[in-house]
Parts: sequence; C-alpha cells; structure tokens
Amino acid sequence: MLFRSCYHAAMTGTEPTSPKARILVVEDHAVVRDGFVALINREADLRVVAEAATAPAALAIMEKEPLDLVIADLTLKEGNGLDLIKTGRALYPDLHFLVISMQDEEVMAERCIKAGAGGYVMKQCATEEFLDAIRVILAGDIYFSKRMTARLLRRVSMNADDLRQSGLETLTDRELQVYQMLGAGMNTRDIAPQLGISPKTVATHRDNIKLKLGLKDTRALLQSAMRWIDHGGKS
Repeated sequence: MLFRSCYHAAMTGTEPTSPKARILVVEDHAVVRDGFVALINREADLRVVAEAATAPAALAIMEKEPLDLVIADLTLKEGNGLDLIKTGRALYPDLHFLVISMQDEEVMAERCIKAGAGGYVMKQCATEEFLDAIRVILAGDIYFSKRMTARLLRRVSMNADDLRQSGLETLTDRELQVYQMLGAGMNTRDIAPQLGISPKTVATHRDNIKLKLGLKDTRALLQSAMRWIDHGGKS
C-alpha cells in the first residue's frame, strides 16, 4: 500500500478511464453537497451517481447501487461518518472511502484511515488536491496531505519513547465522538440515541474523557469541548 500526497498531483495521470468511476457523496449541507457534485461531474473520468444526507441513507444506497467510491463528511445530522466508514468497509470490502471534513486532519486523519478510509482531505483544500485525492484512492493507494505525510515521516524517524501524544489522540473513536457532540451543545439524552448507546455508557465515556484530558469536572469538560469546536476541531 502506497502513501500519496498532494505534491504527487503532477505525477499522477488523469486520463479518463472507461467506464467512469461511480461515486456517492454523503454530506448533510445541501449547498456544500451540490458543490461537490458539480465539481466531480465536470471531470471526464468521474461521475456522482447518488447523494445522501445521512449515514442510514448512505448505507441504503450502498446496498442497491454499484459504487467505486464514497465521499463522506464526518459530521452528519443522522449517524456519524467514522461509523459509516467502519460499517461500509465491513459490508463492502472493495469499496473505497474518502473523508472530507472541517475537522483538523492531525486529530482525525489517522483515525479515519484505521477505520477503513483511503484518504482524508479538509474542506478548505484546493480543488486540485480534492480531485487528486479521489484518483489516488481509486487507484488503490492511500492519500494524505503534504502536512500529514511530513508528520507521519517525522513519527517514523523518532524513537517511540520520544513520541508525545496530545490528549485528544489518547481518546478512543467513541470518546472523541462524545467529546465532539458535547462541544456542539448536546447533552447525554441527545447523544445516547444518536450513537445507539445508553445514557449510562455516555456518562462512562464522559468520565474517561475527563480523566484522559486532565479535566477536573463536567463544566471544564464542556468548556474544553466547546473551545475545540470553536477552533474547527483543532487540538
């Protein structure tokens, strides 16, 4: 498996293939989704064949529609992009996934790759990077931005004893989801049905988050989570 990044764009061929790659776009903001669709459909080798605003709708489309790639945001009104990737990969091992998100790649990119995504780009990336990521993933490679590639190479070159993880990197995927929802103003009763878990389990995750991040009480946790959301999901 190769790692490809944005500075490979000039080296990758973009000749149209036949038939066009079939793509599903999962994004709960209609204007943003329409923009992705229009951008992709301009390309000679790519075609959006379906759109979805929620994770359940996306899974229903995967079941019926032959697809090559799913492009998904992490934050959806119903369901969660990370869980969608895990479920989708389990059901359809040959299907490729690309995450496009506002959340900081240094916090989320590796989690998404471990969940089964083929790449991660941020919504403020250049058009050329977005399209390059699509083609890299369709070719069977893994896509990281230049910044993330440099970070991973630095990590490889460092001694394991010298690695220092930020607090957020110590959270499990589920704990990070709970943290994000708390930052968005949701309470335990809201979070539990959204994630399909009990309020007691949410409370356990909340306690674990406080412990891992060194936060003394629930108020400090909420303030930390809200600051993270206000900074666009950056640690």
